[in-house]
Amino acid sequence: MNEAGFDKKFIATQREKLLKLKTKLMNNLKEKVKEEITDSDKSMTEEGEIAQSLTTQTLALRMHDVTLQKIRDIDIALQKIVSGEYGICEDTGEPIERKRLERAPWARLSIAAAEEHERENRKFHRVG
Repeated sequence: MNEAGFDKKFIATQREKLLKLKTKLMNNLKEKVKEEITDSDKSMTEEGEIAQSLTTQTLALRMHDVTLQKIRDIDIALQKIVSGEYGICEDTGEPIERKRLERAPWARLSIAAAEEHERENRKFHRVG
């Protein structure tokens, strides 16, 4: 049992899920970057083509950021497995719900804490 009370079998299953997902995300990212480099090598002459290319690149960069953040979250979860802290909410110190971890093995917050963060983010975006 780890600090959150999860048995070794559950932890091993989660570790395997995390490793497979990380490999998949990294391979997809690598492939997309390769495609983008190939596409950007094409010469564009019209302003519309250039504008479309810049828009596409901006969207691609945002998607890459999301993917890289998920990879970082996976790495943190893997580190927590090693330290025995996997499944502990970073805000409350309480165990994260098992079903949440089964759906999102990289989760760092309990459902309640994640909802609170979401409410705070919405407030911040309305004010800012």
